[in-house]
Amino acid sequence: MADAAASPLAPVKHVYRWDTLQSGFFGQSDNVVLRLVAYSQAASPQTPPREPIAIPIPLPALSLRRGSCSDLPLPRRGTQVRVVDEQGNAVPGALVYRDRDLIRGAAQPFTTDNQGYLQGRGVLTESQTLVALAPISPTWHLPISPATAHLYQISAAPTATGLQTAKVGAAGVQTLTVSAQNKLLLFDLDISLEWDASKDKPFLERLDFDLRRTSELLFDWTNGQAALGKINIYHNRERWNDAHIRIYASNRLRPNAVQGGVITEPYSETLTLTDETHTVTYEPGQVRMGVTWNRCGQASSSSLSEDWPRTLAHELGHFLFFLDDNYIGLEEGLVVPIIDCPGAMSDPYREDFYSEFHPKINWGNTSCSKTMSAQETGRSDWETIYTLYDGALISPTFPIDSPDFPTGPSGLPLAVTQIQVMTTTIATPTLDVPIYYLTKGKAAYEPGASAQAFLFQKDWLVALGQPTADRVTAYGARPGERVCVFELAAGLLGCEAVRQGDEQLALETVDDWQPEIVVSPITSQTLALTLTNPKPVPGPFYARLYPMSQPAGEPILLKETSANVYTGTLTTDTPIQEGQIHIWQGDVASSKRQVVTAFTIGGNLGHKRSMGHKRSMGHKRSMAPIVSADGEVVLFATRVITLGPDELYALQATTTPPAIPPWATLVGQAYRLLASPNKPALDGAAITFNYLEREVPLGEEANLHIYFRNPTQTEWQRLPTKVNGEQNVASAPNQGFGLYALMSSLEIPLTGGGWNNFAYPVQGTRNVTEALASIKGSYNIVWGYDATNQADPWHGYSPIVPSSHITLANDLPQLEFGMGYWIYITSSDAITLYLNGSSNAGVTSASTGLTPPALYYGVITSTTSGAKLTAWIGSKKCGEGRTKAEGNHILFAVKVAADDSYMGSGCGQSGSKVRFQYGDNVVFDNVDWRNEEAIGLGAPPSGGSMQHLYLPVAPRTDE
Repeated sequence: MADAAASPLAPVKHVYRWDTLQSGFFGQSDNVVLRLVAYSQAASPQTPPREPIAIPIPLPALSLRRGSCSDLPLPRRGTQVRVVDEQGNAVPGALVYRDRDLIRGAAQPFTTDNQGYLQGRGVLTESQTLVALAPISPTWHLPISPATAHLYQISAAPTATGLQTAKVGAAGVQTLTVSAQNKLLLFDLDISLEWDASKDKPFLERLDFDLRRTSELLFDWTNGQAALGKINIYHNRERWNDAHIRIYASNRLRPNAVQGGVITEPYSETLTLTDETHTVTYEPGQVRMGVTWNRCGQASSSSLSEDWPRTLAHELGHFLFFLDDNYIGLEEGLVVPIIDCPGAMSDPYREDFYSEFHPKINWGNTSCSKTMSAQETGRSDWETIYTLYDGALISPTFPIDSPDFPTGPSGLPLAVTQIQVMTTTIATPTLDVPIYYLTKGKAAYEPGASAQAFLFQKDWLVALGQPTADRVTAYGARPGERVCVFELAAGLLGCEAVRQGDEQLALETVDDWQPEIVVSPITSQTLALTLTNPKPVPGPFYARLYPMSQPAGEPILLKETSANVYTGTLTTDTPIQEGQIHIWQGDVASSKRQVVTAFTIGGNLGHKRSMGHKRSMGHKRSMAPIVSADGEVVLFATRVITLGPDELYALQATTTPPAIPPWATLVGQAYRLLASPNKPALDGAAITFNYLEREVPLGEEANLHIYFRNPTQTEWQRLPTKVNGEQNVASAPNQGFGLYALMSSLEIPLTGGGWNNFAYPVQGTRNVTEALASIKGSYNIVWGYDATNQADPWHGYSPIVPSSHITLANDLPQLEFGMGYWIYITSSDAITLYLNGSSNAGVTSASTGLTPPALYYGVITSTTSGAKLTAWIGSKKCGEGRTKAEGNHILFAVKVAADDSYMGSGCGQSGSKVRFQYGDNVVFDNVDWRNEEAIGLGAPPSGGSMQHLYLPVAPRTDE
């Protein structure tokens, strides 16, 4: 409005126009008052008259001379927002977002009235963006709580960058049209932290960012049709059993989720594939995330880039949309890698056409037809979403790798994801800085990969995962609790009482403590426990069961049933699916011998829940009946497994590394697959390891194998293993109940049936029998060549040489890095030499231009120790050796060179005859030259098959 020059002699009519858009007046009000102020010509707004003139105001017009006046409250309408459907009908109850944010009042959002107008008042200016969300009732039959899933029609179509929002233009009614073609499904989720993070501002800020990024990724992968809504975060296991997402304090946990776990009660669908009908049942469950996660599996105090939110979004694909993994499939009872089925359920870390859920188009014409999804449901990702959500979301109609495929919005332009951190109910404060630095002998100590850290609270046990370098972050630690680190593979353990300002945790050596713990389910509420220690350790020993979903019960005293073996039975009031058992000797506060083992139980629990537990750990996938507590091992079923009540199986991580073959390296932990007494059948199942890449020795990932050991045996069986190096998954056929471990080796293929030449690629040196242990019984002799030793370059080892001749005949004690070796294989089939150790890709094969010598050993008589024995082929001296006294016998060993070796031409070859002499006396004559094995001559000290010859006594004529 502007000043007007009013005549003092006669009234003048002035019209003042109110630009409601520019003034920001938005909405409608029944209580609008206009106030006018008049000034004399001598005055100005800066210097108003001392006595303004107030004039009575007749309505509806306003008359004003000098002074100020106001009209009575009247209804006025400013710039208005109206929401209608595609037919132009008013939409009541709709929400409106303005420049990302929801238009709200002081206590709650503004919604549209029965005429579709947005109620309330606010500010609306030109060029602001508007999006309307109109709630609609879903038609799906899924048992999902209406408090969890909210479906809307919206007024903005998805674009490559976000949404095609409307902009405020001229003043007046801003009409937003919601469409059945544009839908948005929002999920309100509860998250429960295993610890109290209320004082950990950096973590909460990172979690806030990660959750918002997860919502953006879901918005992208669903082509702008789904996102996260209201997120409530609870501390210290509050709502632990009912939350949709659990976040554990462990940095070792591999994320996993219950497929379709968003439902509130079991839901089944019957499917027909290849003329066979089967039923798929989904159960309520949870998503399980560790405090940190990255694709490399590094144990650290932070995540790598966006790996944590991308992984959570992938797990929510299982949990919210009932999807399966597309990077694995089933083939002949094995979980096999699928490397070229694009989509977020294959690789959530990629931003190209992998960053979408896969549509039906091209699904059956690629390797996607071999995925778990295809084999269980016959559907693509979008087909499953469309089917189970009854068409609520619209499936794309282009192939995922087509240039026309809607690749999804790159951002979420609406602030639909609202995160609220709840106040903890526990008054005792946590440590300001819960970091402990590990020491050994007062020096900083960095433990190995097998070390595990734990926080002992009153009735809860928190697994903290693996120490990072030389420190442990004890999330949520409070004074009076205990932090412990166990590295039993190195014979080390240590505990520290929690108190403010204490940052050191000392590890002590305990050489006699290598316990083997076995936890077997008897019923869903009863566990049998056996503790075996290889060395005598006096009791008493105690055990306490810490279920993951309820407080621990009282400790029990273990009974010594035989030497170094203690047993006990643990019970709970309700069925248990996941837990940890703490075992200790004597007083728990000062015990030097402690251990913790984690387990999970699968099978038929009688469909019971634990203490009001609405959501169970359940099945990670409908084809995966059990997952280990750390998420590393999954048992996949290749057929429907029907179990009776209390037909149970369990997966338990070993507490100390088992005795493994000397040629192999253990990757991660070994796991026991156990069963209840009636032993449910698991025929056709596959065991799968999700390994951490950093734990695989360099260069050995392609040589990973799963090994199995029967409980009644000591030998490991190498299983045919499929390895997916992209997703770090190894799978093998299930062998039943026993011990499973993932191991790696360097592999050297040997053709079999004769001489093989190889270079030893392992850093350092290793005893020859240990290095060749994987082919024990399959070779006769191995030779090494040292070109720097011109007098005696060949050194050999033969496993068939009797013990009496070992030191004399076998002069190759070890294999050395980079050296070439010749080995004679007795098997007619090709075999593989497995080696343990760090490799070097720069090692090349040993020279094949040389031929190993022949090795002869035996017994002679009437000769002294230390005498020289020579070997001749014709007139050519081709080898010599010394005799050695052994009791009442004189032993000898002689290497007889080949025709092209260090002795020059004229020596051994096929058909050559060897003559052995003691001085001028012939000891053995007309002996075949053969280098494929060590050959014994004469009678062995204890008898045997050597040729027995008596030699004449002759004076020595040379050395």
